[in-house]
Amino acid sequence: MSTKDNNPDKEVKVTSELVKNDPLTTQILTDMLRIDQLSQDVKSLKIETKQRFDKVENWLIGIMGGVFTTLLAIVVALLTSGL
Repeated sequence: MSTKDNNPDKEVKVTSELVKNDPLTTQILTDMLRIDQLSQDVKSLKIETKQRFDKVENWLIGIMGGVFTTLLAIVVALLTSGL
């Protein structure tokens, strides 16, 4: 029952015959499709999460830069005022 001859019509026919005749094969194919869908969802979630963390990282770098600059300016102002 090889479908390696690159004939999609024959492959669909063989698959549909398997599904009709064997409920276990039907369940396996259904589970494989679910697993494939879940893996695609996980990949898209991974990409989306990485983009969001990149944005948060950029915001944190900006905030920390502003805090450091402000702190440095305060220290310099206090030192020059003759503390």
